[in-house]
Amino acid sequence: MHTERKVAAFLLVLLLFSCHDGKERAEVPPGPPARAMAPAGTAVLTGRVIPPGPGVEVKLLSEGRERAAVRTDSEGRYEFKEIPDGTYEVRASLPGHAEDRAPVAIAGNGKVEHTAVLLPIAALDGVDWEGGKIRATGVGLPPPDASNATARRAMAERAAFADGQRNLLRTIEQIRLDSGRNVRSAMGNRGFAAKLQGFVKGYAVVSERELEDGKIEVVLELPLTGPNGLSRYVAE
Repeated sequence: MHTERKVAAFLLVLLLFSCHDGKERAEVPPGPPARAMAPAGTAVLTGRVIPPGPGVEVKLLSEGRERAAVRTDSEGRYEFKEIPDGTYEVRASLPGHAEDRAPVAIAGNGKVEHTAVLLPIAALDGVDWEGGKIRATGVGLPPPDASNATARRAMAERAAFADGQRNLLRTIEQIRLDSGRNVRSAMGNRGFAAKLQGFVKGYAVVSERELEDGKIEVVLELPLTGPNGLSRYVAE
């Protein structure tokens, strides 16, 4: 009987200790679920940077996040391996040059090639190197012999856009491609000159306003880099 009482007392103490210990312990909330890593693919993205040279940083981004980064070799070439399907952005950068950005689509297990162009930065009116834009202003004069006010404005507007395109082309011609060439010198190639004319006609209108004496002023803009920029025309 005495032994049974001792056993019962021991069990009671053990139970009380267990309950007290449970009150002291704070519950640990579950952590966030582990983020699944993007599966490796089998495609290869390779290419070169113009002008060619070592040490150019080339980044591969997916949905705005950097996936990988490499540097070019002595010939200006780079390579990314084991890329899964998707649409990416390739960014090439080098101090003293405008950063080049362009989308690249990866599909299947093949090899995709992409050429990046780095345009040397130089003081040049109308070129926003950081923003990647080329701008020019055009002014058109109304002809004095126009039949009416509507015709005067239309003709002045047409002259303003023509002047703006000429000024865009003059600015573009001065942009350097490398240490020894600019766009003007490359226009000796008829194919490139024709492409450049088509590029200039793809301008966007930033603003348009009427000045005194019926003059019309327009501000036109073209992308310097990016998927539809001057750098793409140079790369092709």
